[in-house]
Amino acid sequence: MTNPEIAGYAGAILGTLGGIVGTLVSIFNARRGKERRFVVWMALFFWLWMLFFLFLQFRYKAPWVMIPFFVTLPFVIRYSNKKAATLRHNGSEEPKG
Repeated sequence: MTNPEIAGYAGAILGTLGGIVGTLVSIFNARRGKERRFVVWMALFFWLWMLFFLFLQFRYKAPWVMIPFFVTLPFVIRYSNKKAATLRHNGSEEPKG
């Protein structure tokens, strides 16, 4: 095995481990039930979404396959951040009565 192959595998493994750690930290930092449930679903969505596009990348071996992923990524991130902030804000209010 050559050095570039080792570096490629190491980068892929470290990147995946970083994604797993980031996902777990995001889930543990969610404060309340609804917010945590939303974060878990969004984490599952992001992981499956990325795996789908990686499958397409390996299937068709063309760089254009990843363009829809990178075009829609900022919009999905913005939506999930706004929704999580809304849930965090609404969940932090004390019940009245």
